[in-house]
Amino acid sequence: MSSWFPSVERSKSNAATSRAAQSRPSKYRMSCYNTEPLGFNWINPGFDLHRLSPGRTIFATQFVQINCTRRANTSIMQLPKIIHKTINLFLPDTCILCRMVVNEATPHLCCRHCWSALPRFDTQCRHCGRPLPSNLTSELICGVCQTKPLTVGLTIAPLVYRDDAVNLVHALKFSNSVRAARTLSCALSERILSTATRLPEVMIPTPISWRRHFRRGYNQCDRLTHELASALGIEVRYALNRKHGRVQHGNSRSVREAQPTNVFTVTDTDLPNHIALVDDVITTGTTMRNMSKTLMRAGAKRVDLWAPCRASSDF
Repeated sequence: MSSWFPSVERSKSNAATSRAAQSRPSKYRMSCYNTEPLGFNWINPGFDLHRLSPGRTIFATQFVQINCTRRANTSIMQLPKIIHKTINLFLPDTCILCRMVVNEATPHLCCRHCWSALPRFDTQCRHCGRPLPSNLTSELICGVCQTKPLTVGLTIAPLVYRDDAVNLVHALKFSNSVRAARTLSCALSERILSTATRLPEVMIPTPISWRRHFRRGYNQCDRLTHELASALGIEVRYALNRKHGRVQHGNSRSVREAQPTNVFTVTDTDLPNHIALVDDVITTGTTMRNMSKTLMRAGAKRVDLWAPCRASSDF
């Protein structure tokens, strides 16, 4: 019979050897012997747990099990990091604008040069987002908003719609680029956290007509809004529906303002008091003001307008 499966007589003789080993000091009992083992230890084949006293055997067994479990859990927790490093070894992260390799992980997916080179507004009107002289420090309200009744609370649009900002918006709008949505949402959330004193309760993406959604297959504002929601922790709600209307892309200010105002309908009757509308670009603000009026007629108290880009002029 194999030495790993001893007979009864061999077990009796080994039991006497084990009692003699237990009479020795504990340090001596914990050492390894090459005598016949009564049980095979897979952790350390030369160490026999059966040579210990019953209490120490249970403790040693539990220690080995806990130690192995902790090592297994640590390996599982490090698995995503190992996979990410392996992917970066063969497919390194590149800047979304200049396509250069980015050595450090950035939330906005741009290199430092391209991120700092994005055109930004310094001073804007709080209600419409029009650029203002940089020397204004007191009341940031333009002359147009001072002469008209206000229908929006706070307008935030940090990027000027030109150069690389146009490329990012086109990649999001016409190619459904997830990386472009992440970069634009990072620029917008950065300005929101530094400007807004109170965050809204819900965010509503600007809806598009069902015909355009059928042709394109997606709504770019949905992607942008969900990226903002993950960064700011605000609920996304689809409370507006858009009827079929003319495409506003490329139209002048007079043509945009001549559009009917009853294009949007409210589909959610339980609206909170503070809402933020999210769009990709603010050109004249006519579309977002119409949505704001529709929501305020339905019961909203304050509606903010958020967009990553705004045109430098109203055409």
